[in-house]
Amino acid sequence: MLNVGVIGCGNAGNQVAKLVSSEGISALVINSSESDLQGVNNVKYQFLIGEEKRGAGKDRSNAKKYLKETAKEILDHHDFEEFIGVTDVCFVVSSTGGGTGSGVVPVLTEILQHTYPQKTFIVISILPSLKESVAAQQNTIDFLKEIKNSVTEATFMCYDNGTFDDLPTDLMMSKVNSEIANDILAIKGVYQIPTPFNSIDQRDMLKIIGTPGRLVVYRQEGFKEKDIDKKTLEDMFLEKIKTGSANCELENDNIVMKTGVIANLSERINNHFDINMPKVHSYIGEPIENFQHIALLNEETTINRVIFIAAGMSFPDDRILKIMQRISDVMSKFQAKKSSILDSEEFSTDDLRSLRTDTVRASENETSVKLDDLFSRFN
Repeated sequence: MLNVGVIGCGNAGNQVAKLVSSEGISALVINSSESDLQGVNNVKYQFLIGEEKRGAGKDRSNAKKYLKETAKEILDHHDFEEFIGVTDVCFVVSSTGGGTGSGVVPVLTEILQHTYPQKTFIVISILPSLKESVAAQQNTIDFLKEIKNSVTEATFMCYDNGTFDDLPTDLMMSKVNSEIANDILAIKGVYQIPTPFNSIDQRDMLKIIGTPGRLVVYRQEGFKEKDIDKKTLEDMFLEKIKTGSANCELENDNIVMKTGVIANLSERINNHFDINMPKVHSYIGEPIENFQHIALLNEETTINRVIFIAAGMSFPDDRILKIMQRISDVMSKFQAKKSSILDSEEFSTDDLRSLRTDTVRASENETSVKLDDLFSRFN
């Protein structure tokens, strides 16, 4: 298996780091909120940035300032050196709509790529639902622009809270975070059972995930033999890709550089499964290279599982366009904001004021008198 580590930035990234840490994966968290870090006590390596320790206030520029002040201290710290020393592949995780993670991750990833060129760094971003604030949408656009234009040869994974926005917020976030953690385990190689058949070794996996562009992982697991009597495994997988995962929607351009399939199946299911997955490739595009890992499982202990990995895909411009439209809709309302009725010149209270003059006290200047003159009238 690959030596994998996770750096979780901001609260969303911290929660993913917490999940993978419980699975035995080395994890490190960075936050500007001391209270947020208290919720990830199981993560061994922790760094608090920013003097006030109260968060970035959803402001990406604050987070960048905090990182600039502490980046060298973090990189030189023995905890960071210990973490990065045993890591070949490092996932840098955050939401895009917040302040700390969104502001820190692009510049931190660029720093890490230049400092450790022999290691593979993969950005994992979590997009906000379109129902979230327009500020979160703006932070997302700024984040994605930096990943695309500023981070050298970025490999990135993109998840979307909006895929589960019919759920309560806590369940939505938990579901997305759980999928991310399981996808990291899949890339690590946890599900690559030793096999005499086609296999994906460490160098193969590094070649797949090191491809610049978008990286996606889809998993179909826990199905039984009776399930494929109703629907083919590939059709089940196609549904998963279209609507059934936390992944942000794919760009509809059929661009994909490399794919990998890990299939752990009972013999009967395997006999009815085409690992070349022609329907899936017809939908997402034909890769230049394809890697396969096939393992037949003991019938009594089988947990059937197929994992599909695709690399070198395009930025999700269709999804980004929806974010831009959301921002545009809100801004147009502010720009078209009507003047207040109080600005109207058709209504005046001047006449009413004249009727009330006997009840209005004169100003202090107008009633200024000499007390001696006033009292003289009573002598």
